[in-house]
Amino acid sequence: MASLLDGVFAAAITPFDVEGVIDYEQLERHLKHLEAKGCQGALLSGTTGEGPSLSVDERIRLFEFAAARTSSLLSVAGTMTANLPETIKLTRAAYDAGLEITLLGPPFFFRQASDEGLFATYKQVLDAAVPSDGKVLLYHNPGVFGLGLSIDAIVKLRTAYPQQIIGIKDSSGDLDFNRQLCERLPDFKVLLGADKLLSAALAHGASGAMTAMSNLFPDLLIDVMQQSDAQARVDQAVEKFAGLPYVAAIKYLLKRGEVIENEAVRLPLLPLAEAETQLLVERFHLNATSPWSDSAKIGAEE
Repeated sequence: MASLLDGVFAAAITPFDVEGVIDYEQLERHLKHLEAKGCQGALLSGTTGEGPSLSVDERIRLFEFAAARTSSLLSVAGTMTANLPETIKLTRAAYDAGLEITLLGPPFFFRQASDEGLFATYKQVLDAAVPSDGKVLLYHNPGVFGLGLSIDAIVKLRTAYPQQIIGIKDSSGDLDFNRQLCERLPDFKVLLGADKLLSAALAHGASGAMTAMSNLFPDLLIDVMQQSDAQARVDQAVEKFAGLPYVAAIKYLLKRGEVIENEAVRLPLLPLAEAETQLLVERFHLNATSPWSDSAKIGAEE
């Protein structure tokens, strides 16, 4: 199982129909698109997937859908919420559905929570909801959550649950933190959530990526896994989204590419404003009839 976490994972979007309901036909199409592009797996109901904006029942249905698919794409269930009971319910439901890996983030409201409080929270979830053969990725994203685990706390959790906690999605953007984590836990699977740091992190022991950009350009990140000089093209792709709401922008481009049919996002997010759409169109050199530029064109005009 651990070796399956070496590679590129998409932090997958959640497609909605015109009524704002999860559209499973569009989701299936997108997951097949990711698999065809070479993704190792997909995170469902994460940050890019607007997981906190989905109801508990919607997320459970999403996990059941993923578990029922016949595919080589490894599905990871994002089960973090702001409260312990719902996190336990979602985590248990993911394993009950047949998924093997969950992504557990901290409760993201009380930003003054200590390492001791966060450790106790994770312990309750692990003890109540994760089977002995269940696998867990921790989720470190202090810029979004407003808090995160220290390296000492991560080591303590790994030591307490060595068979279950097998890795982490590190979206901190802190390369020194990532390096120290790889040094302290050399057998830990560290997946980068920050596209622009992938090459540098791989050099000190990271195992792969789990990012929003992988919805669009997983092949670029796969190239970085194979050759570090490909990082410049990833950086160029990321820079095209500067100043734009990234979930809405990704959905817009996937719609332009006819991967999904609807670019709707859940409140409080909003679709791209007219000026934002125009900026994205200009950056990707689109016209009225062209789809969004594929990854082969990234870097060609810069």
